[in-house]
Amino acid sequence: NDLQYLISKCVDRRKADYAVITGVQIHNWAKAGSKAPTMEYIMPAKAFMARESPTGSTPYNGGTEGCCGNLTRLTGADSFWDAPLDFPSGALLKAFTFYAADADAALDMAMFVFERCQPEAGGLSTSTTIATATTTATGNQAVVAAVAPNVTVNNRTCSYMTRVRFDGTTTQTLQKIRARWSRQVSPAPAVASF
Repeated sequence: NDLQYLISKCVDRRKADYAVITGVQIHNWAKAGSKAPTMEYIMPAKAFMARESPTGSTPYNGGTEGCCGNLTRLTGADSFWDAPLDFPSGALLKAFTFYAADADAALDMAMFVFERCQPEAGGLSTSTTIATATTTATGNQAVVAAVAPNVTVNNRTCSYMTRVRFDGTTTQTLQKIRARWSRQVSPAPAVASF
């Protein structure tokens, strides 16, 4: 209730829509003794938005597995859901884990991670798929998609997003996506530079 009160003081809901998105930042999944700190970002399923469809909005619910924080497509023509990703510049993207519940062996779910870049002076944008994963069986799944080669985040000219595709309705649930990345640590100079 406190959060809703504060938002009501900042946002005029008659003039603008808003969303509150939270994730969990977890760090140091590296092996003991590793010098490079590593991080994980857990992206909740509700951070995803359906792409606009000419047939109208795509209904969804909290999922057929679990509750409320999950995402299941109910009906509608649009099967793609997108979410932005936010990492610090210079971070090294290593892997993404796609958590899903799939009850239909004939229809899959898929995850894609994109890097979209545009030159600083303007010009044509490029879009590169840097990771993909697909459910291949039924039940709860955690499918890992390695970023190979690892990608260095460049927020100056690029943005990052993930997309999930639901091939079915009501039988497939997105639970979350976890991103693994590390900070790049420069070695100390051989000679002091001051």
